[in-house]
Amino acid sequence: MRADSAGSRPRAAALDPRAPTRIRAAALAGLAVLAAIVPATLPSYWLTIATLALIYAIMAMGLNLLMGYTGLDSLGQAAFFGLGSYGLAILLVKDGVGWWSAALAAVVLGTAGAAVLGLIAVRLRGLYFLLVTLAMGQVLWGADYRWGTFTGGANGLELGGGRPSPWFYSDANFYYFTLGIFAAVAALVSLVIASPFGLTLRGIREREVRCQTLGYRTYIHKYVAFILAGVAAAVAGILNAAYNGIASPSDLSIDQSFTAMLMVILGGAGTMAGPVVGAVVMTALKYELSTLWVDYWPIILGVIYVLATVYLPNGIVTGAAGLLSRAGAPKRAVEQEPAGEGGPAAGGARGARDRRGPGPQWTVSPRPHAGGRQQGLR
Repeated sequence: MRADSAGSRPRAAALDPRAPTRIRAAALAGLAVLAAIVPATLPSYWLTIATLALIYAIMAMGLNLLMGYTGLDSLGQAAFFGLGSYGLAILLVKDGVGWWSAALAAVVLGTAGAAVLGLIAVRLRGLYFLLVTLAMGQVLWGADYRWGTFTGGANGLELGGGRPSPWFYSDANFYYFTLGIFAAVAALVSLVIASPFGLTLRGIREREVRCQTLGYRTYIHKYVAFILAGVAAAVAGILNAAYNGIASPSDLSIDQSFTAMLMVILGGAGTMAGPVVGAVVMTALKYELSTLWVDYWPIILGVIYVLATVYLPNGIVTGAAGLLSRAGAPKRAVEQEPAGEGGPAAGGARGARDRRGPGPQWTVSPRPHAGGRQQGLR
């Protein structure tokens, strides 16, 4: 009996339901260590890319709440990104407000902008929602040029130093500052996704009419998600302006919105890690390729979008998870516990469950199946 017990330990460990949680915890710890040593290991050029990738990842995580979890594709994130960057710049340069007060006011401005524009946008779906959000960004982009004496027009608005204190002038210190804000935003987004509110968002994405018949006020849920995405974009805009020392018209351009959308699609909409992976890949590509073909970056964006849609329809994270699941399937089948103490029926059930792999997890699958969806609708 002892020999059988010892022999079953590896199988028991393989079937331990806590194993995925431990793997995720170990992966997060490893990523945290890697992120912490970036300034000490990378040259200044790649440190700049890493900092900008974190900034864009903040905006992409917010957009993912709309695209991946609510099913609303938006091309208006540049509007809130620009409200954050120009809000900070105008308050610092024109009004002489302190940095922290200006940053807080810029967040409030971005939140207010999302709250006002969301009243109209979230009443629409599909192409109409996409076009309305696109129009919002274009209106602000045009206003930036129209009020050039106030915003700097095509030249943008320089912030001077633009950072809170001399300590932040070190690129390594600013990277750690950005990393801390990124971690806080990621934690908040994770809490939202795992909450009943987040489950309801997924229900709205799959069956909004069913949610309405069950008594959910779907308009309010979509409205709150829209505001949260706007706040994340405004925070990213503030960090971007502070890091680059300027608020420029490109912050409000359609390229900015399209890049944010592509980050979510390329990384994996409806996954927690997808927008981060997409932000890292897209930022590296942007700064590597745009230096070679400055005038062709919009065309490059379009090519990347087509390739991602054709070859990675569910994104890098979901595709990688599928490959790992298929690679581990033969091993799990070998580790299937034979009929014995549990009887042949129990062994067969365990084997079937192993072949299917782990159950659906909202942070991995962009399209949960009905069981998970009904859980969010209870």
